[in-house]
Amino acid sequence: MIDNENRQNSKPTIRRVGLAIALALVMMLVLAACGQANSTGPGTGSDAGQSATATVAATATTAAPEPEAAATATEDMGDMGGVTEVVPTATAEPAPEPEVTATTALGDGAAAGGGTEVQATLREWAIDLSTQEVAAGKITFVVTNRGQFAHNFTVTGDSGTVAKTPNFSAADGEQTLEVELQPGTYTIICDLPGHAARGQQTQLVVR
Repeated sequence: MIDNENRQNSKPTIRRVGLAIALALVMMLVLAACGQANSTGPGTGSDAGQSATATVAATATTAAPEPEAAATATEDMGDMGGVTEVVPTATAEPAPEPEVTATTALGDGAAAGGGTEVQATLREWAIDLSTQEVAAGKITFVVTNRGQFAHNFTVTGDSGTVAKTPNFSAADGEQTLEVELQPGTYTIICDLPGHAARGQQTQLVVR
């Protein structure tokens, strides 16, 4: 009786052990199947990330065109550390300076025929000279009437009138009076009645 009871009690234990072994085998088969799927499946895990990175890098490399070399005015210096030498560009030659025609300029107060030239202006009521002092010798007076009335240019000395122009108006233009003067002081007037008395006079010193 005791043996029969022990046999009956051991049967459920055997069954449980067998079931546990079967479950373990099933789990091993499932895990093996999952491992093969992970190792062979496309685009999974770290391999998929590396494949995607490589694809993006390849696309960026092929999409960016190489920049065209710009034409520059420099030449490569070879092995000198990439230093470039600027090639001088052709510059236009400066325009030749215009030729200066040689002329003989009169000095201040110098007359073309020698002597001294003095500019004189007549007006109401004054006589203006370009200089009040000249060297003795030939004096050329160039007289202009800027007044409203007719006037004349009269050179007087100790002995009276030395030389004079005719009476002329502004419309008559310039008048020229040439005279040889010795050292001394001369009075220049307009000798029309009353003009000198109104102030139309001045003095010239001859050295």
